[in-house]
Amino acid sequence: MLGHGVSDKAVREELFALARQWKIPVITSVLEMSALSWDDPLNFGCIGGAYGHRYANMIANAKSDLLICLGISLHPPDWHQGA
Repeated sequence: MLGHGVSDKAVREELFALARQWKIPVITSVLEMSALSWDDPLNFGCIGGAYGHRYANMIANAKSDLLICLGISLHPPDWHQGA
């Protein structure tokens, strides 16, 4: 999961290169939802109750064995519980 705290473009590009190399899906915060293009196969959307994508919430809540969170604060009530 990538948040607005990773604002350096060079760092973001390195993270995306690593994600592409290892085929790691990327979930973002609402503030970072434009970090990856919407049609990038690794872009699984952003988390959140009001503006989050259902699949991103489902991955973050129920389908992950490990979440690597960079530059994001985790506030579970923001995650949609019905995902």
